Amino acid sequence: MGIELRPYGAEDLALTAALEADPEAKSRLGRTVGVEEAARIHAKRMAGVAAGDWYFTIHVDGAPHPAGIIAIFRTPWEGGIVHEVGSMLFPEFQAQGVAAEAFRMLVERGRAEGRFTEIHGFADVRNGPSNGIVRRLGFELLGQCDMDYEGRPIHCNHWRLRIMPESDAGRRKSDTVHDSE
Repeated sequence: MGIELRPYGAEDLALTAALEADPEAKSRLGRTVGVEEAARIHAKRMAGVAAGDWYFTIHVDGAPHPAGIIAIFRTPWEGGIVHEVGSMLFPEFQAQGVAAEAFRMLVERGRAEGRFTEIHGFADVRNGPSNGIVRRLGFELLGQCDMDYEGRPIHCNHWRLRIMPESDAGRRKSDTVHDSE
């Protein structure tokens, strides 16, 4: 199965609205929301993209519409900011390896581009598939915590994947700046 990640953009409001209204897609992320709330979430994502967050739509070869969304975005955590990975898929694409492949692709892209020293995952403790994906990708389980998704509480496993040592990230970023001059 071929999967492609495409940058999330203004044209993806309808995708966000459909995902946010789907009870199965939202089963571990709280309640579904209406069009107005979905528009607010979309606007927040677009602001995140403008500030450097990574949001992508997931496309599966031969599928009539995107499978969902995957992202690495800034999240407030313990008085600072961490980069969190998350995804949301339509039910017909779940349990087929789509999310696992999209996560793998996104992590590899983050590693190749040197944008992050580490990535965090906050998966609902009852979400076996999401917890399994991050475990297989080499994330380390740090413990459990309470988070929220758009104001809705979720009891999560807190995972972390170190992409590269901070000293390497600083050198790589400076090398990139130097190379582009």
